[in-house]
Amino acid sequence: MLDELFKRFEQADQSISRRFGGSGLGLFISESLASLMGGEIDASSIQDQGSKFQLTIPYQRSDIPAYQQGDHASNFSSVLSERFSGEVLVAEDTVELQLLERRILEALGATVSVVNNGKLALEAAMGRPFDLILMDMQMPEMDGIEATEALRANGYSGPIVALTANVMQKHRDAFNQAGCDAFLGKPIDKQELKALLKQYLSCQPIQPAVTPEERPAAKQDEMVDDELMAIFVQSANNHREKLIDALSAKNWRQIRETAHTIKGSATSFGYPELSQLGKEICDAMDQGEQESVTDQVLKLLLEIGKVIS
Repeated sequence: MLDELFKRFEQADQSISRRFGGSGLGLFISESLASLMGGEIDASSIQDQGSKFQLTIPYQRSDIPAYQQGDHASNFSSVLSERFSGEVLVAEDTVELQLLERRILEALGATVSVVNNGKLALEAAMGRPFDLILMDMQMPEMDGIEATEALRANGYSGPIVALTANVMQKHRDAFNQAGCDAFLGKPIDKQELKALLKQYLSCQPIQPAVTPEERPAAKQDEMVDDELMAIFVQSANNHREKLIDALSAKNWRQIRETAHTIKGSATSFGYPELSQLGKEICDAMDQGEQESVTDQVLKLLLEIGKVIS
């Protein structure tokens, strides 16, 4: 019976589910993660006395730092050859991306306002015009497409740029149909961002700082510091909890939403492997292969564990 507990959707007694809920995936997830790390889980139990679970994982201390802290000023100087002026509204629901996008835009000279969802973006933009709106397409309350459609229906004529990790042509067509003027993919490429800003904001050339030597590029975005990285790690932990709960409940929509968020943010913080796994999960679910993503979600959970450990 103990061996059966580690199988998908199995419980010791079916009355457990009726009394306490759950789907019988918790121990399956735990054993799968342990196996991916080269470890194992053993269980022993005495009826009416209790159960004992032992987790064994091979471990050694790493000499590699958690992330590479770059020289922000020198690495970012290559895109600071122009300075922009204008008001930009960023509609973005991911906290670490809010801060990173604000930091990048302000470093380029823009005046930045940030809102958490499409409803707030609609209220902000109808209150006063912006030189540019960067509109994330997947947000709570009101998504970017709905907000863009509402703005256009209310006569807003200012430029709106879709900001999203959904880069397939069908998504771009939907953004264009909603009334977006352009498209900017996640993670943000700063050269592409500069080219976009030149279309809508005033721009003046400046003399970039001269650095005495060429420094290697940081693995993560040059604007990421300890504060931003700490926020990303906390968000990664929140994503992990959401994925575990969603997998146990077979909540495929929540799995896709969480994978989409990871897909759009992780590369900027030095974890492209997380973004790739998020993309693979989104792609599989877009093709109707919900039941096949369990192993990919487990791999994603393992990679997230490396981030937060």
